[in-house]
Amino acid sequence: MKEHERMVELLAARDAAGLRALLIEHLMHKRDAVLELMKHGALQGHGKHSA
Repeated sequence: MKEHERMVELLAARDAAGLRALLIEHLMHKRDAVLELMKHGALQGHGKHSA
């Protein structure tokens, strides 16, 4: 949640470059986490589109 707090701070400061960098880093971490879960089959049967 620290990243989310930092995002709010950057928004308040109108720091577009800082927010961009943080969002890219945040999304890369999320991507890596999802790929790791997929690799281990942990996502099967989860989500709105599962059958």
